[in-house]
Amino acid sequence: MDGRPAHPRTRSSAAPARGGPARPVGALVSGALRSLGVPSRAAGRRVLDAWRIVADAAWAGRAAPTRLLGGTLVVTVSSAPLREELAQFHAERLLDAMRRSLPDVPLAGIRFETGARVPDADGPSTPGGPR
Repeated sequence: MDGRPAHPRTRSSAAPARGGPARPVGALVSGALRSLGVPSRAAGRRVLDAWRIVADAAWAGRAAPTRLLGGTLVVTVSSAPLREELAQFHAERLLDAMRRSLPDVPLAGIRFETGARVPDADGPSTPGGPR
């Protein structure tokens, strides 16, 4: 031992401050989410608006985008048969239409998954947002 306590309880006044000035937690979380590729609420709303334009009206309430993962738009679908129909017969057209509607969003692919509850496109949930 060198005479210093093993776990000092206070910082010496000579120790440099770390991290700079205090910032709101919300600003830190938003920055962290952006760095992970999670879209903002505004971007999520734009994805939902584009989906409503390009998707068949018969799918309303049965299929909706729920998140964007590494450039892949994940669409939650109410049933396995509809999921298979979308994946086999409509995925390429939907992806192309979404890319044209959202040229600033780097969409690499589209994936359909069956979910217990398809979010309401007019509700609070947005892709990348709270589920």
